[in-house]
Amino acid sequence: MDDKENWIGIANRFANQGDFRGMRASAKEILQLASEDADAYAIMAEASFYMDEREKAAEYLAQAEGSEKGNLRARLVRAAFFAADFALEEEIGELLAIVQATEAVGESLWTESMRYVRFKALAWLSDARLLAAEPELSMNTLFAASDMCKGRRSGIVLQQGALLFELPREDAGRIAAPPSRLRKILRGGQALSSV
Repeated sequence: MDDKENWIGIANRFANQGDFRGMRASAKEILQLASEDADAYAIMAEASFYMDEREKAAEYLAQAEGSEKGNLRARLVRAAFFAADFALEEEIGELLAIVQATEAVGESLWTESMRYVRFKALAWLSDARLLAAEPELSMNTLFAASDMCKGRRSGIVLQQGALLFELPREDAGRIAAPPSRLRKILRGGQALSSV
């Protein structure tokens, strides 16, 4: 793994922990390695967006797009802007494009950055589809996101989905089921009661 990918991995872990200053620090390390790196600027944009610094986020986003048109992490930040403005159609379109772009690359060639972006895009797309009154597409997208996870994390993603789709009371005890069993319960249609 090269230094850039290492710093991206660290930034991703900071993002998952909610440490946005840590994300910025990681991005600055990447910029010391390559002064015009699109991924670094996209990480800065993402961190700034999460910190509710939208103007700064927009500036970093422009730098990322200027360095590499179509950068997937920059597109993820653009989707976040659409989500914040409740522009569902644009958000869904951007997220679908990200997912499709990652599908065009064989999974064995995915970098850690691409995995992170794909997982976030799928998770956000699931939310956006639910808000757009597309519950079945939302749940299928959630399954795709959970398939990227292993073990306990997969179960957590599916449990959140089960709660989103409000399992009937008699099925509530099954939420604690192992991920493979919970996936069967949800895919069996038993869980989509009140959507």
